[in-house]
Amino acid sequence: MLTSKKEKVGRKSCECPLEQLNFSCCWWVRTGFDLLVAAVLALGVMCLGAMGAFSLVFLPPWVASSLSPSRRLALITGSVLSVVAYAFAFTLPIVFDQPFGPAMVFVLCAMALLVQVATVVRRKTGR
Repeated sequence: MLTSKKEKVGRKSCECPLEQLNFSCCWWVRTGFDLLVAAVLALGVMCLGAMGAFSLVFLPPWVASSLSPSRRLALITGSVLSVVAYAFAFTLPIVFDQPFGPAMVFVLCAMALLVQVATVVRRKTGR
């Protein structure tokens, strides 16, 4: 008896993406998402500069992952931290007459440093 490739590999058919929650066999969804991320990062680099765009992409999720007990809370915390840091970094250069990109990197690095120091102190004191 001949078997099809689907039966040999053991994958489900990918007829409707809404039927599968993880999109494990839909290569076009993964490729489309990768292209979307690349386009958004390119736009961010053009608007904010390389340092500002990548610090805004990497630092708030890093801080949120150390603060939050779950992934959902980490997503919310990272988004809130990003917006607060962006707003503070927007007002800081206006007050001190500095460029926006380095001010945003400074605010994000200071935020990450303060949270990491607070986490270490909290672990040492046992609270």
